[in-house]
Amino acid sequence: MKKKNQELEKFKFVLDYKIKELRKQIEPRENDIKAMKDQIQEVCTLVCARRSFSYFAMYAVELCLFICYIRVLCQKAEHVVKR
Repeated sequence: MKKKNQELEKFKFVLDYKIKELRKQIEPRENDIKAMKDQIQEVCTLVCARRSFSYFAMYAVELCLFICYIRVLCQKAEHVVKR
């Protein structure tokens, strides 16, 4: 029983370490995503500020930016899966 507890403690230690390492990897990605969202918002604000754009043109630009954002997220997810 004591040996089993020791093995479980080791296993817990390893898992805790892996969790910490994964959190260190996630944080920069979350920062990148936030920065991209801010950039998208900036561009959308600039586009919406121009009165010469029609509603549909603004909507098209916003959709294009969203598609780019999703592509970046997919690329990052593929990169994580390949590890």
